[in-house]
Amino acid sequence: MQPFTYFNWSSETNRVLVGAMEVFFGALLLCPYYTRLSAFMLAAIMAGATWVHFAIHETLVMPGAFLAACTLLFLVSGDSVASSSKSVASGKKKQ
Repeated sequence: MQPFTYFNWSSETNRVLVGAMEVFFGALLLCPYYTRLSAFMLAAIMAGATWVHFAIHETLVMPGAFLAACTLLFLVSGDSVASSSKSVASGKKKQ
């Protein structure tokens, strides 16, 4: 299965690229400012993984579970920009 035949990428290149993105956005989950963005990107990667497993008739348990976890994390993580700007505005009112 050669997914990126238009760019002439091999399956090994695709595997390394997706793996590097998973590690990068997984590490970015630890930074509270980027939790929502990284959860969204990991959910998109897991949606692709779920589709691939569905297309080749494999079990959907693991990619589906990770997709659900990333989607849940995206939904429950708040917008850090809005919360930090409110705290600055309330600090200015007190002075």
